[in-house]
Amino acid sequence: MKVIYLHGFASGPRSSKAVAVKERLDREGIECLVPDLNVPDFEHLRPTRAVELVASLIDDDCVLVGSSLGALIALHAAARSDRVRELVLLAPALMADERWVKMLGPRELERWKTEGSRPFFNFVTNTERPIDYGFFEDLMRLARPPAPRVPVRMIHGKHDATVPVAFSEEFTRAHPGTELTVVDDDHSLLKHVELVNDAVLEAVRRRSQR
Repeated sequence: MKVIYLHGFASGPRSSKAVAVKERLDREGIECLVPDLNVPDFEHLRPTRAVELVASLIDDDCVLVGSSLGALIALHAAARSDRVRELVLLAPALMADERWVKMLGPRELERWKTEGSRPFFNFVTNTERPIDYGFFEDLMRLARPPAPRVPVRMIHGKHDATVPVAFSEEFTRAHPGTELTVVDDDHSLLKHVELVNDAVLEAVRRRSQR
C-alpha cells in the first residue's frame, strides 16, 4: 500500500506538508510519491493534465492525499481507478467555479481572458508568476468532482479564508462515508501537520489490513 501526495495550487513537491508527510511515511517504511502537478509547467498549468499524471501513477493499491487543488485532483483521479482505497483531503478546493468567480470578479476574469495571462504568487519561487487563461477554463471542467467511491477523511481549518469550511461540511453531508475534522487553523493547516500525518498513517494501516 503506497501513498501519493498531491500538493496544492502554486505549490510543489517540496511544500511543508508534503515534506512532513513523506518524511513520516519514510520512517514507517511506507512508499510515498509526491509528483509535481505543475504540468506541463506553471505558466500553462492544466488540472486535467495533472489528473492524467496521477492516474498514470496508480499502479497498485494506494491512498491518495490531496491538499487544496491537489484534493480536487485526487477526487477525479480516484474516480478513474479501483486501486485507490481511501482519500485523505486537506482543505479541499471544492466549488472551484463559485470560488474563483467570486475571488476575481467578472472584470478581472474578463481582463485575464483578454490579456491571456495574469500573475499569481508562486510558493515555490516566492515570486509572482504568470498563468495563462487556459488554466481557468480547464479548472472549470473539474469544478464539480464525481461522488467518491471510497472512504474519505477530510481535515479543514475553521479559519480558512481561501476555501470556506462550509464547502467541506456540505460535501460531507452529501456523501456518506466522508469524515470531516474541523480544526483551529487556516488554509495551510501547518499547525496540524501531526494530525495530518496520523490521518494518513491510519488510512494506510486500515486499508492494508483488508
